[in-house]
Amino acid sequence: MSTPRSMARMLRMGPSCYHVLHLIPPTVAHEMNFFVDEGLADEDGRETYQLIPESHAPFMFERDTLWQTLKERGIDITMDAKPSTVAHNRLLGNELYVIAGWRNQQPFYVMAQPGIDSLADLEGKRIGIIDLDDVLVTMLSYWLTQAGIDLAHVEWVTKIDTRRGPDALRDKRVDAAFVDGIDLPVVTAEGYTMLLDVGSKYPEGRPDRVIAATGRVLEEQPEQVRAFVRAMIRAYWFMRTMPDNVAVTQAIERRLRRHSPDPDEPKRQLQFGSALHAERMPFPIDGVATGFEKYLMEAVSIGTLPEYVPPGEISRQEFAQEAFEELSARPDVSADLHRAQQVVERFGY
Repeated sequence: MSTPRSMARMLRMGPSCYHVLHLIPPTVAHEMNFFVDEGLADEDGRETYQLIPESHAPFMFERDTLWQTLKERGIDITMDAKPSTVAHNRLLGNELYVIAGWRNQQPFYVMAQPGIDSLADLEGKRIGIIDLDDVLVTMLSYWLTQAGIDLAHVEWVTKIDTRRGPDALRDKRVDAAFVDGIDLPVVTAEGYTMLLDVGSKYPEGRPDRVIAATGRVLEEQPEQVRAFVRAMIRAYWFMRTMPDNVAVTQAIERRLRRHSPDPDEPKRQLQFGSALHAERMPFPIDGVATGFEKYLMEAVSIGTLPEYVPPGEISRQEFAQEAFEELSARPDVSADLHRAQQVVERFGY
């Protein structure tokens, strides 16, 4: 375990996105004292980091606003940023790098009303989504264009997350929606049609959201960045160790949703609604984001990026690799790692 030490300046961190789900992992790391235990504390045990709970960029405008917000707020590390945002900033010459993974799997299915048999049949149809420009929209947009659909000819119906997808189909508010794997058997038995098994399209993972850091903090405070990543990896393990930790994660999510200023967030079903939902969370056991090449090529295809950026130009994931290697060798967290490995054996990630 790292020894607490004095630090030149506070490490400032927070989520890029306003959705409550994106605030849960760092809140877990904070509440469980992982940040402090991994070294983000002074000689007296006081925190040497600040968790900024507000999002750093307006939704749908992250690509163009995130860097300036990080600069103005003095943010060192931003969680759940899109890799396309990092790549866009590298094209502009801004020193922003991916240091670890976040949402790296999509265990979802696109289900449709009976009679809609393919993605091509969604021309002119209503598709349930969380928000415009959400990561699921980005992913599905690529596959819709591959099916020959002009994206201007579909209707995106917002505020329908994957937990709300089945009821939105039943109520006929939408013609298609995303559904969690947990709900797939019931929805299939009810006669709805599977149009897309998302996970099967990305066997190497899909880095829809990542943890990014400024070049300044990587140069000036590398040890603190490593401590941060170690703590986040431990939080990933904690959130997927079920049913042991379901009560804690649910309590944290409920509190965060109550405090969210967005009126829809308190109304959403808990993403950690059960131990099964929590186990399927897409956080990588080793903290490493994968599948960049395909993701970035798709981003260019649908116009999210003006040109392809090689993954090596945006990635500094040696921080995650070194953090996981160190944690893997530590007896004090070996039991936690073992439990996390059992979850990976069950779900494949």
